[in-house]
Amino acid sequence: MKKKLLFDLIATQPSPEAKFHGGAEYATNIFLNALDHGYTNFDCIYNPKLDLNDKIKTLCIKNDINLYPIGSISQVENFINKNKYIKFYSSLPYEYDKFNLNNTFFIMDVLGIRELEMPGDSFELFYRNNVYSKLKLLIRKAFFKKRTKAKLYKKYEGLLSIKNKHILTISQHSKYSLLNFFPYLNENEITVTYPSIGYPTKDYNSEKKEDFFLLVSANRWIKNNYRAIIALDTLFSEGKLANKKVIVVGLPNKLIFKIKNKDRFILKDYVNQEELDFYYKTAYCLIYPTLNEGFGYPPLHAMKYKTPVLASAISAVTEICQDAVLYFNPFSISEIRNRILQIDNDLKLYNNLQRKGELRIDSLLEAQKKMHSELLKTIFE
Repeated sequence: MKKKLLFDLIATQPSPEAKFHGGAEYATNIFLNALDHGYTNFDCIYNPKLDLNDKIKTLCIKNDINLYPIGSISQVENFINKNKYIKFYSSLPYEYDKFNLNNTFFIMDVLGIRELEMPGDSFELFYRNNVYSKLKLLIRKAFFKKRTKAKLYKKYEGLLSIKNKHILTISQHSKYSLLNFFPYLNENEITVTYPSIGYPTKDYNSEKKEDFFLLVSANRWIKNNYRAIIALDTLFSEGKLANKKVIVVGLPNKLIFKIKNKDRFILKDYVNQEELDFYYKTAYCLIYPTLNEGFGYPPLHAMKYKTPVLASAISAVTEICQDAVLYFNPFSISEIRNRILQIDNDLKLYNNLQRKGELRIDSLLEAQKKMHSELLKTIFE
């Protein structure tokens, strides 16, 4: 029997920016949900130069799913055309903007266009590890800013101009951002499906809350943790937040921030999912100061374990979290300080956010059941 679909597992593998990222989590969940619903008549491609999740490998073998190593972008295009697949699905299609797939229907996830929505930030320099990379950034911003944005726009335009396609995205924010930046798109060729957030891995009442604030993805300027760290560090210097500490996850360069109260910060590099889940469970509070988000997994991961969240009132975050978190202006260190003091001193607010977080998770899980059934049909049938 001919395989109708080629599934892009490259999207589940590490990116140049991070070993673990939202796009990979999304693609992995689509793959696992497909198998749970009995869809197995498809092939997969992956990049042999990058790590591939052992669970995915095992499931491919168990379900007799062909797994093909593809070493370059051009090979992906050639492989699809040679084997004449009816459909090609990718949740990270951004390198495929020049593809000519003939009669193959391209189902693509465009999880967000943050490079166009948020091309840079004045604090971006602090995330560079050496003088050369800082100088390179300054030159690009000073002399090539317009050219860089135009190049990015052209890349997206190449992808979105493919005629034989359907676009999947993960929030109403992302949908209307696409329609805003690319007005020639047809609203009917864009489907919104909230990605799977999963259930708590264990009973969330089995771990008590500890006295630490949690920050995640700290190596990426778009996540904006530097402003939150300054807010926390200055509050410590003023004698506030007694007994509280901060765990910062994803910080490979431990000299990146000039922290005064070093004994109050625990700096972590990449951690596995089990350890990260433990931090979500036991944190006093998650601070999520992101500057752009197509969806935003971390606040929901925290809410699954009754951990209150302080978050940016920006892009998709308000749509996804609704009234279950306490919002702030992510560009204002003063306002971030304000919210930290508020959550630290107002027990009624703290308990209310825990309750609202649980309700929001329940609501999202219920909505996802309907959305995902239709999504899987679109991709696999």
